[in-house]
Amino acid sequence: MEALRWSRFVLGAPLPSWSRARCWYSIALRVAGGPGKGVSVRGGRSSQNERPQRELETPRTEKMEVDQDWTSVYPAAAAFKPSSVPLPIRMGYPVRRGVPPEKYGNLELIKIPNFLHLTPVAIRKHCAGLKDFCTEWPHALDNEEKCLQHFPIEVDTVDYVSAGPSVRNPKARVVTLRIKLSSLNLDDHARKKLIKLAGERYSKGTDTLIITTDSSQNS
Repeated sequence: MEALRWSRFVLGAPLPSWSRARCWYSIALRVAGGPGKGVSVRGGRSSQNERPQRELETPRTEKMEVDQDWTSVYPAAAAFKPSSVPLPIRMGYPVRRGVPPEKYGNLELIKIPNFLHLTPVAIRKHCAGLKDFCTEWPHALDNEEKCLQHFPIEVDTVDYVSAGPSVRNPKARVVTLRIKLSSLNLDDHARKKLIKLAGERYSKGTDTLIITTDSSQNS
């Protein structure tokens, strides 16, 4: 309607000299795809690229063998992967008194830690790999006092299992070192100097120096 009014206005009034040599026209705008599609078309060409639908591949769980090596599927600690676990696991709040949601797209399974990498077969492989680097425990160190005498430094670390979006816990990087000053064979001057530098880290009652620090990620 607006285009019709514009054409009447142009034909009824004299055109200026600069526009007499020009041609006035309009292009109709139509919508393709039926009502509700919302794809605009100009000149018979669609403004949206049509892409063929890609066929979905068979899930990995259906391709797994029964006697496969599970340690190659989950070699280390990782979040839950529904395409790698061939088990009908369900978790979450049941909707309308039904069953809990399935494993695909289930955030409850992703945000909690799992022990899929610590199967008995994986533990045996780890132990077999570390066995070549281990030595037998000395028979002379048969009590705690002898161990503290020959190995006076104690290093304490803690591993955490927490429910969160990451399997890494920042508290696991905290390292505590304990050592008795009597085992360092220090003279009186060196002992007083170390106690002054340690400050509150030194316990006079137990004669123990305790240092707590944050280990680096590459250590």
